[in-house]
Amino acid sequence: MRVYNCQIICFLLIFSFNSAWAADVGKRLILMDFKLMGAVGEAKLDGEHQQRLKMADAELRKQLAATGQFDLADEAASKDFNQKVGTALKDNACDSCELALAKEKDVQLILYPWVYKLSNLVLSLHVVIIDMANNKTNIKKVHDFRGDNDQSWQRAIRYFVENMKKP
Repeated sequence: MRVYNCQIICFLLIFSFNSAWAADVGKRLILMDFKLMGAVGEAKLDGEHQQRLKMADAELRKQLAATGQFDLADEAASKDFNQKVGTALKDNACDSCELALAKEKDVQLILYPWVYKLSNLVLSLHVVIIDMANNKTNIKKVHDFRGDNDQSWQRAIRYFVENMKKP
């Protein structure tokens, strides 16, 4: 009887998680620009990091599109959205301004990606997806990775996308 009850509980947990995940299928998602935080500021790496951030944006967009899970806002809409939010932040006029902009652009989900650099060897990819309907976090993941190079960043992004459904 105990085994049977445990099986039922496990089934219900798995079913409820998957149905919550399935609720995001087809929702319009906009990507915020990748940010780099932490131990940055080495002048010789600034240009390299700017290129890597652009590469990371493109890789994340490509990987998410391949899942078919979301209706991704096109790059022009994402760029415009990021520019408006960035301007509002610089002017100290952004108190959750991205929420209003998301409604204006008919976006249901916003994805915030950033990499925290502890050192040239130790970095972590952070991704948060917010549901605009209820202003709640749908996904919040952190993946540590090694190596401040294109291949490591791409591998971390692929790992996130492959495992974003898992708790």
